[in-house]
Amino acid sequence: EPFRESNYWTSGLCPGLLQTNLVVCPGEFANDFKEFCDQNPKACPLMFMSAPGQFSAPEIANRSDVRSDILRYHVYKNGELEAVCGDLNKHWRDDMVSFYLGCSFTFESVLQRAGIPVRNFFEAFWSSVDKDGRKVLLGSS
Repeated sequence: EPFRESNYWTSGLCPGLLQTNLVVCPGEFANDFKEFCDQNPKACPLMFMSAPGQFSAPEIANRSDVRSDILRYHVYKNGELEAVCGDLNKHWRDDMVSFYLGCSFTFESVLQRAGIPVRNFFEAFWSSVDKDGRKVLLGSS
């Protein structure tokens, strides 16, 4: 389980295994987020949705604990970043619902074996919105 020891991102750590992004929200917003995923399956491919209060995902990740298995959590409240923390224990509520969304890290090892470069290994792009509301490319590393 090398992802638990990572101090950065998990790209390349679990070749051949399903990797996901995570969204956790209070139950009152869960149906709306599920509907958003259903209407946007390419951008938000839903791999698993937990029951309220369920902090594991046994169907896709044996022995998982969504409250502590991720290196860093960004906690938002009312659309504002409230905290960046190493676990969700003090933020966890019994009505929390977890959404596991498909991630490109899942198939990057297949691309590499085929000789296709995986861009996030060698460059990164940042985008922003300029004063007129247009998306602009700021740079790459």
